[in-house]
Amino acid sequence: MKFLPLMSLLAASVAQAANPIITDVHTADPAALVHEGKVYLYTGHDEQAPETAGYVMKDWLCFSSDDMVNWKPEGALLSLDDFEWAEANAWAAHTVERDGKFYWYVTVWRGHGKGFAVGVAVADSPTGPFKDAIGGPLISSDMTPNPTNPQGREVTWDDIDPAVYVDDAGQAYIFWGNTNCYWAKLKDNMVELDGEIHQIDLPNFVEAPYVHKKGDLYYLTYAWGFPERTAYATSKSLEGPWEYGGIINEIAGNSNTNHQSIIEFKGRDYFIYHNGGTLTGGSWRRSVCIDYLYYDEDGAILPIVPTLEGVGPAYEGRGNPIVTDMFTADPSPLVHDETLYVYTGHDIQNETDTFFKMDDWYAFSTTDMLNYEKHGPLLSVDDFAWAKGDAFASHCIERDGKFYWYVSIRHKDIQVHEGFAIGVAVSDSPTGPFRDAIGEALITDKTENSIVLNIDPAVYVDDDGQAYMYWGSWGECRMVKLKDNMLELDGSVETVQAHRFFEAPFIHKRDDLYYLTYASGYPSTTEYSTSKSVTGPWEYQGVLNELLPKSETNHQGIVEFKDNWYFVYHDASLPGGGVYRRSLCIDKLEYTDDGLLKPIVRTRSSVPPFE
Repeated sequence: MKFLPLMSLLAASVAQAANPIITDVHTADPAALVHEGKVYLYTGHDEQAPETAGYVMKDWLCFSSDDMVNWKPEGALLSLDDFEWAEANAWAAHTVERDGKFYWYVTVWRGHGKGFAVGVAVADSPTGPFKDAIGGPLISSDMTPNPTNPQGREVTWDDIDPAVYVDDAGQAYIFWGNTNCYWAKLKDNMVELDGEIHQIDLPNFVEAPYVHKKGDLYYLTYAWGFPERTAYATSKSLEGPWEYGGIINEIAGNSNTNHQSIIEFKGRDYFIYHNGGTLTGGSWRRSVCIDYLYYDEDGAILPIVPTLEGVGPAYEGRGNPIVTDMFTADPSPLVHDETLYVYTGHDIQNETDTFFKMDDWYAFSTTDMLNYEKHGPLLSVDDFAWAKGDAFASHCIERDGKFYWYVSIRHKDIQVHEGFAIGVAVSDSPTGPFRDAIGEALITDKTENSIVLNIDPAVYVDDDGQAYMYWGSWGECRMVKLKDNMLELDGSVETVQAHRFFEAPFIHKRDDLYYLTYASGYPSTTEYSTSKSVTGPWEYQGVLNELLPKSETNHQGIVEFKDNWYFVYHDASLPGGGVYRRSLCIDKLEYTDDGLLKPIVRTRSSVPPFE
């Protein structure tokens, strides 16, 4: 066994949340293992000189982390010297645990005329010591045919890039290959093949097969074409058939290879890969990176968005965005019976058209800020006979055991200005069923002192029981009292003076101070004003949430839940997200000693769950 002579590697240095995650040594072909609350990251070690072609790889490295941000170097735990029958090329490898032992499957070159092979080392600990488990190759070149690649070249290096998966029944499978994708079963001892070798026909397969499971679906990711991208296929069985799903990661920076590992850790999914992203990096001096991986509601993997900032610290929390299988916007929070409900719009626009497309509303509930249940759609345009489309921002509130959901929606018949109206649905439960409460709009273009764009309702019931509804857009804010039945206006519509107001008003109270938060400008920040009265006058206090990358809108709700204050908003950070494809997020809201709001610190990790 040998260890790296790099003091910086042997020191417990910290790699912050940035890509590449390791910068003092070049790492490639990552394989990650989750064990006892830690992630063990096994990598190859590129040692080629800068500006020089060809792989120089003599050993394999290991790093560990309990938060995906701070990585402890465990050293070079395995090298070519540990395999007496190997001659060179410590290429891609994969480590798995079974029955308390750790099996490290590695690619090596046996020498001229013998080709590449797959060996296996074993240890009682994820950090070794590892030893050659069988004293020879598990898979050798003579066991498979030499395929011909798309360039017409005979491939003698097809027995590389092992990846092992143990299914729920305890059957272990090994996948590997270049040009041809192979698989075989392993015996329970993990060091012998169990039966014949099979091939999988995958579009543009080059190398780097990797298998993981999500729900009841298996995913086979692999390097596609050259220079390599990452593509995937899915199956209900590890033995296939496999259905092609498409490309999820494009060419990795200035690296012509693309090699991935996918894990779930502390409730989030991660895509671990390499690029050539250091100042002296390239195809033969690669570096491991980590970004989030997301699925849509049908289980398809969304395209990976490679980032420089990488991932936030991992803990047993949900992470932002809260909802990752659909696009959600314009959130409004409600606390009822020790449960937080967040009501949202539903963005269904494609990635190319440039207007909002929204037909219905959903709710998401949690008791612990970790596990969220999806409800819906609970309400749609079709539930309002007088409406014809555009299910924009809404707000749900509880009063006297009933739940009133105020919605922005376009009117079929009344259009003096933009034709938007505010309706209200009612239910005996926060999750419905909801029905149109009055059979007509509460606010329309014909309402006296209404505005050009009647959207974004927000309702607040004051300490004396008086209900108020705020709404507004395009720089005009309005307020009106509601009668006790919550379905009729009680008096005239008043104009609200709030400095830099654009749209999305929201009212909350803490101690004896009222806070009016709202979107300001376009693209919008979130700003706020305060008052001793729910009806004002309002004193401007400043910016609360800065501009959002890729989202021109900024729409917020503020809620106290289990003695914690939360800022509920949307961004556009999901893969494929944008101005018309937004996503629900939650971060902490904090106050200064004199009761002002501290600027929001947006995070990718969201908020800690309750114990």
